[in-house]
Amino acid sequence: MKLTVLLLFSLCVLLLPVQAQTISSSSGTASMLLLRSDLSPRAAALSGAFTAIADDETAIQYNPAGLVNSKTSSFGLSYASWYQNVRLSNLLLTYKFSYNLGWALSVGHMGMPDIQGKDFQGNPTSRLQVSTTFIHLGMGYRVARSFYLGLGVKYFKDQLAGYGADGFAFDLGGYLDTGLRGLSVGFSTQNLSTSYTYDTIKENLPLVLRTGIAYRPPALKSIIIDLDMVKSSDLDWHALLGMEMSYRHLITIRAGNRFFAQDLFKPTIGFGLNVNGRYLLDYSFSMHEELGMTHRIGVTFRLPAPNLFPVKKQMDVSLPKMKLRPPKWVKFQLKADEIDLNWEAVPGVQYNLYVKQVGGKHWKKVNRHPLFSNTHRIQRMKRLKRFLLAVRSVQDGKESVLSKEVTIEIK
Repeated sequence: MKLTVLLLFSLCVLLLPVQAQTISSSSGTASMLLLRSDLSPRAAALSGAFTAIADDETAIQYNPAGLVNSKTSSFGLSYASWYQNVRLSNLLLTYKFSYNLGWALSVGHMGMPDIQGKDFQGNPTSRLQVSTTFIHLGMGYRVARSFYLGLGVKYFKDQLAGYGADGFAFDLGGYLDTGLRGLSVGFSTQNLSTSYTYDTIKENLPLVLRTGIAYRPPALKSIIIDLDMVKSSDLDWHALLGMEMSYRHLITIRAGNRFFAQDLFKPTIGFGLNVNGRYLLDYSFSMHEELGMTHRIGVTFRLPAPNLFPVKKQMDVSLPKMKLRPPKWVKFQLKADEIDLNWEAVPGVQYNLYVKQVGGKHWKKVNRHPLFSNTHRIQRMKRLKRFLLAVRSVQDGKESVLSKEVTIEIK
């Protein structure tokens, strides 16, 4: 089964760039360019090379299958200052339903100052408004141990000099952890839709095909490199290359470049700050010869996932407070160089992870700060081949007893 999935996925990845070459006859015919703009400062700093990384909430904008990789629920805002005072803003909400399912909601807007209208003689007329807004709902689902699929649905509305148009579009994506240490691949097809109409003029959305490959060197886990091949219905095919390097999961430096056949040097740079794993700040900068400088900035707040099935409160307020308890179960999945963990969600608490060698006496805490989510990913420990792992609930600085431990054996 796994081999079949791998072969089918690889075939899709190989055929997408070939299919992309057949769209060039539509060059210059697409509108609604907001739908292919880099709204994520992190991905923008990587020049948009994010299809095979897709490991946070912004995966909705590049490969919805990657929403499975999002570890927590979150709330994010981003803003970009573009050429001619064009402003791009985006609101992003994500919720981690379970280990196998993640979703996100994105609301984007592009606006610019009103344009002074003129008649045939050049005399001023009324001012013209230009804006685009969209609502984007995406979902990623783990269909096999290392293979995810994603779906995105968009509603967009455009205003152009007194004329308006709206419609729906769809995104499809796939993500595969190849099993080779640190190597993942991804693909997505974006903005699938029929044409829409301004008054009597038909327009098309920019259909975008993306394939990518990402590599996290096992010896340098703080580095990620991604190479994407992208074809838009109104642009020639081009390559995107991005790399980011983090220091102690606190500071991240990013750089990238877009390679077009006629212009091989379109660099981008950026950085990120991670405070306690809960507050994130991202910034990117790019320079274009004709369009000028573009700054993007974004903030993200990681949140604990709320309890989907809360227990109704008893009317008798005199009942004693419930004792802090640990999760009832802990599960894990081994990957090439990582271990994915999930455990029962206990309402209103955070968590600490503990490990000890089989036969050892002392438990050692894995995480530096309490975790808000009931899922976590840790790196494989070279010195420990067979060890026990357990979880404690944390509330108001107090810890519960250890949960029932699980035995992890690395062969």
